[in-house]
Formats: sequence, structure tokens, C-alpha cells
Amino acid sequence: MESLTIRRNKSFFILLIYFIFLFLNVFIENMSSYGYIQSLIFGVVFFFCSKWKECINNIILTLVLLVPVWINSNSSYLYLINDCFTLFLVLSCIDAFRSLELSGQQRRIIARLFLLYSIMFIVCAAFPSFYDGEDSRYAGLLHGANTSSSVLMFILAFIIEYYKDSKIKLFVYCTSFICFIICVFLSNTRSIFIGIPYLLWLYRENINLKKVWPIIFLIIALGAYLIVPNLIFISEDLRLTAEDTSMLTRASLYESIWEGIASNYYIIAHGPNACVAFIQNLTESDRYSPHNDMLSYWYDWGIVWLIVLSIMFIRIKRYLEVYKMNIGAIFLFLFVMSCGLHNIMMHIYIWIPLICIMWIRRIQTKL
Repeated sequence: MESLTIRRNKSFFILLIYFIFLFLNVFIENMSSYGYIQSLIFGVVFFFCSKWKECINNIILTLVLLVPVWINSNSSYLYLINDCFTLFLVLSCIDAFRSLELSGQQRRIIARLFLLYSIMFIVCAAFPSFYDGEDSRYAGLLHGANTSSSVLMFILAFIIEYYKDSKIKLFVYCTSFICFIICVFLSNTRSIFIGIPYLLWLYRENINLKKVWPIIFLIIALGAYLIVPNLIFISEDLRLTAEDTSMLTRASLYESIWEGIASNYYIIAHGPNACVAFIQNLTESDRYSPHNDMLSYWYDWGIVWLIVLSIMFIRIKRYLEVYKMNIGAIFLFLFVMSCGLHNIMMHIYIWIPLICIMWIRRIQTKL
């Protein structure tokens, strides 16, 4: 049985590797192009740092679920390997919640790195080099507005949890609020609205409403005063109108993907990466992607995807219920699902902060 010191060092090592890649994205614009390499590196890290029994179980489960999907398809084995790494990493992240341990000093370092990243997100919004030249959207620190915003929301959830009883909690709340506003109005990321129930659930737990209700009322009144007269312009800016080309294009793509799923009786897989290839053939362009992980993986994996979703939800809910997050677990799971609208629901950048959120809740409940 591993000693507590070894478990802490392994946990700290995994998180440091995560931060190295996270901050490398700030300076290397094409970092996202090396997604396969990142998955490989994290796969190796989890293989050596996870509990041996859990690691083997996740490898076996991954192969049992995905190899049959690939055998009955025309997909390259390289796509199979990528999907296997993806599923293995997600399952490993969920299991890591139980074994994650950090000393007091290690916790402070991780929390400060997350807070530093949030502050950098605000500061870099003032520099034109971080904006997309085509539509002037703030691309964020991952050089992709949707990706940056989605990852940042999980980071904010962690620092809110960590600092809720500290002396700088007001600063953290203000930082999170500013980050959210930037994501909405500068990054134009619509899907983060799906994360609002979870963030409100956090605020409700961490803020004494009896003491701050005048401030909340003032913010709501000020927001209504500024938003209501400009509702039409805000809807156009956030691309929420029915005529928005992005929404119309995605609706058309979703309909085509759904027809492909239905043609296979909703359960038969098309094979790894089949959905991406289908969309690119349909549009005759490699610029387009499914933009919906729920449909994309269902198209690729068939009924296996529904099994994977069930496993993910059952594990997360089981781990969190005992730590007073029964309702929060549902909100958190929906939050993760929203990342599927940007093809990053199964991305390591989402799941590492997620296990940190679950871990800090476990620590605080014990205390």
C-alpha cells in the first residue's frame, strides 16, 4: 500500500504536468495542434501515477468497449488509439478523485496557479494579440474562445471552492465575475450559460445572502437598467438571434448527424472519427467539425457512447453524493456536457480541474 507521501507527490506531479501544458498554450499558438501528443503524455503519466488495480481496470474497460467499435468499421487504427487514450484519461480522472492527496503547501501552490491563470485571463483581454482577427473575439489563453472559456469556468469553480473561507474570498468572487463577463461579451461564448446553475449553486453555498442581499439587489437592478434597453443589440452581439449563421449552420450539421445515427438504428457504431469525416465530406471543407460531442461520439461509438455516459454519471454522482453535492453533482455533470458544444467534453483540460473541484469538496467535508 502506498504511503501518504507518495500519493501526495504523484498527485502533485499530475497537476504540475497539467499546469505546464496549460501555460504553454498561452505562449505557443499552435499548441492545440499537438492534441495527440498531449493525450499520449497524460496517458503515460496516469499509467504510472494511478493505482495499479484501477489503471488495469480502466484499460480493460476501454478496450472492451472500443475495440468492437473499431473492428466493425473502416476507421484507421490510429483513430482507435486516440479514442482509447481519450476514454482511458477520462475514466482515470474520475477515479483520481478518490486517491488525490495534497499537503497544505501543495494545495496552496495549486490554488495560486489556478488563481494566477484567472487573473492572466483578465489581463490578456487588454492585448489585441489575443483576439481573433476575423471577428474580433477574445480568443483567450488557449487561443480558442470556446475552449478557453469552458476550461476557465471549471478553474473558477475550483478557486471559489478553495478560497470561500479565506481573507481574499471577495477578491476571488470579483475575479470570477469579471472572467464570466469577459467570456460572455468579449469571447461571445454562449454555452457557458449552461454552467450558470452550478456557479449559482456554489455562490449560494459560499455567500451569506442575508448579509450581501443589498449588493446583489444593486447588481441586478443595474444589470436590468443596462441590459433591457439594449436587449436587441446584446442578442446580436452574443449571436442569439434566429438569423445567426453559426446557429443555423450547427442546426443543419446536427440534423445531418442525427439522421446518420438514426440510419444505424441508434445503436450501431460508424467507427472512430467517422463523424468528423462525415461532416468534412458533407461540407467539402476541413474547417468544420461536429460541434457536438454528444452526437459526435454517439455517431462514432453507437450504443457504447450511451454506456460510457452512464458510467461517467454513476461514478461522479456516487463519489459526490456523500460530500453534500447531490444536487451540485447534477449541475456539474450538465456543466461538463455543455463543453461538448465545443468538442472538448472529453478533453484533459476539462477533467483535471473537475477532479480538483471534487477533491476540494471532499477535503472540506472532512474538515
